[in-house]
Amino acid sequence: MVANKVQENARISDQTRAQQLSGLEQERKAFDEAFTVLGKTLAASQNLITISGKDYDPAQENLKPEEKKNLQVQRGNTLKAYSTTVGEWQVQEMRLGIVLAARHSDPASVYALWDEVSRSVDKFHNCALPIFDTALAGA
Repeated sequence: MVANKVQENARISDQTRAQQLSGLEQERKAFDEAFTVLGKTLAASQNLITISGKDYDPAQENLKPEEKKNLQVQRGNTLKAYSTTVGEWQVQEMRLGIVLAARHSDPASVYALWDEVSRSVDKFHNCALPIFDTALAGA
């Protein structure tokens, strides 16, 4: 009888531990996904800003026609990557905040922090496109 009780308690303890580990793994995956999407968005925005610089201007003097074409292609590819990545961010942004909050013991504070982060990411990626547009207008 005592042995049965000890075994039952051990089984319940093992189940609880397994559930806790599963929850931690799901939380880790949610954070990984959020920071991957966030990082890609910031990187694509920075790439767009970088390629807007004078070093990437196909209108530079002394460039061979092939170099000009390569810069134009590179700019086009960077803009396409930016558009795709920002689109993914816009689709995932709210969902990721909800998932992160749901996986944490204090969902309200996590969601509030995520909201701050997402607004900052939005500001950064929203400033990248006008910089690129200005560079194109000058080219």
